[in-house]
Amino acid sequence: MATYYVDPAGSNTAPYDTWANAATSLQTAVSACSGTGNIIYARGTQTLTGSIDFASAASGALGFYNKIIGCNASGDNDGTYFVLDGNNSNGASAAGIWSSNRTFWWLENIHVTRCLGDGVGGSNSYANSWVFVNCKSSSNGGVGFNGNSAASTSRILYKCISLNNGGNGYSNNRSSLLMFCVAKGNGARGFNGYGEVFYDCLAVNNKAEGIYTYGGDIINCVVDGNGTTSTHAGIDLPYTRTSAIGCRVTNQTGIGIRTSATHLGLTLHNFVHTCSAGEFNSLAGALALGGDTISGTQGYVDRVNGDYNLTADATMRRVPVTLPE
Repeated sequence: MATYYVDPAGSNTAPYDTWANAATSLQTAVSACSGTGNIIYARGTQTLTGSIDFASAASGALGFYNKIIGCNASGDNDGTYFVLDGNNSNGASAAGIWSSNRTFWWLENIHVTRCLGDGVGGSNSYANSWVFVNCKSSSNGGVGFNGNSAASTSRILYKCISLNNGGNGYSNNRSSLLMFCVAKGNGARGFNGYGEVFYDCLAVNNKAEGIYTYGGDIINCVVDGNGTTSTHAGIDLPYTRTSAIGCRVTNQTGIGIRTSATHLGLTLHNFVHTCSAGEFNSLAGALALGGDTISGTQGYVDRVNGDYNLTADATMRRVPVTLPE
């Protein structure tokens, strides 16, 4: 167990164990990690020439419970981002962070931006059990946060932001939990899921579906203004054992909530309003348990400027949810 420091303006003097001799590259500190329980503190902005590749970590086959925490100029963890800037030139398809071959890494206060590929990418069976806290992925050419593999599972994303990326905001983080995450202005789907739980997430102004998931649960989410054609649903439930409960789906270019034929999609106590292709498209095999509302005031504080908090008179602001026995 060791502590490392990263500052692009540092002296880059091994063993990188103080701010005075901080590594100038996050890759240097990651490659120095050995064993478990290491912490890397990082501040400032690093210009990337390629991906930060965690396969280089010197911790054997896997990385266990190591953390990277972004800090302010004083080295305090106050939520200030450590920025990884691809500068639109970090390689033809390079991600900012490549999470293959390592499990159990914790990333906090990290902002990945302007990479030609994904902001965060990953693959293979050792890309699971990652935690992202207060991380941001913006203006990248590909997906914001991309598990990129059926084996990239069991991740937690908490208070993360995926903004104006070329692909989906979040994709392929299978069997994962996403809480208080934002997907806004991305070039494809806001959230593209496989067996995930989405809780209190916000999907706004993405170019395709707001939330699209093969299995999983969508709870208390706000989905607004997504899609560019009538085929793009705000929430799309194409597979079995998928539910949307207590969500607000508004101002969609296409359908509000869609459940596909021959599969079980459950909708309960959602507010669906002003969707150009209709509020619901529940095909054969779908189960709507009731309590959904399609009329009344949307009640956002300031939708135009991105404040999706609700006014006191918002429809379904406080509606008791009674699940069936």
